[in-house]
Amino acid sequence: MAYTYYLYFFIRIGQESLMEDNWPDEDIENELSPIAVQLGYVQQVGVLISQNYLSYANFTYFKSL
Repeated sequence: MAYTYYLYFFIRIGQESLMEDNWPDEDIENELSPIAVQLGYVQQVGVLISQNYLSYANFTYFKSL
């Protein structure tokens, strides 16, 4: 998914920017945690969509037999 690429990109850019400003690691983690949560949500939704698609494909296949 393209969304995960962008979220990883935003995390990396955020880490680099905050490290240049000499933020402590714990503060960087806290500052970027909302993006990490969004990333987890997007990954979970992607898995659910894939599972639903496979279930539908199996249903339509077996229904045609």
